[in-house]
Amino acid sequence: MGDSEPLKAAIASVLDAAASELTAFGEDIFDHAEIGFREERTATRVADALRALELAPRQGLALTGVKAHLAMGRPGPTISVMGELDGLPVPDHYRAVRETGVVHACGHNAQLTHLVAVARALVETEAAKQLTGNVVFVAVPAEEYVDLEWRSEQARAGAERRSAQSKPQQLAAIQRPLPEPIHLRCYGIHK
Repeated sequence: MGDSEPLKAAIASVLDAAASELTAFGEDIFDHAEIGFREERTATRVADALRALELAPRQGLALTGVKAHLAMGRPGPTISVMGELDGLPVPDHYRAVRETGVVHACGHNAQLTHLVAVARALVETEAAKQLTGNVVFVAVPAEEYVDLEWRSEQARAGAERRSAQSKPQQLAAIQRPLPEPIHLRCYGIHK
């Protein structure tokens, strides 16, 4: 690719200029933590941030997940930048949401901020045009604790939806071609 220093400087400049906005995004996610599979507000905030970058996020994956795709300038591998949407039920935490007792005690708000920052850096610097491959931004629901009774209800509802499909629909779903391999790089913040 040649000298990458100008690209690095452009990315640093974009992120420095956006630092206050990105910090506010992360704080907002922290202040509105939601339990797994119920992260509607959080998912919408992530999708809106990606949409503001003119990406086309898909919502409602695995109930509340979000995914957006960014193609680089040339063919190459696909990587993923992932963040987790859900918080933990820790009602005694000093920053837990008063009504629900849920908090981002594992730093998922930081993961989601990182996801948005990477998207912003790639789009706003036009770095994507200079790089190869694809980046898939994935906001994953319910990585943490989920109410087991509610989860069982959701599993039963999913099984009923699947059994309601016709056999040809089920076969078509199974026989879809597999996507190209995806290389994942996951970031977790744990104390």
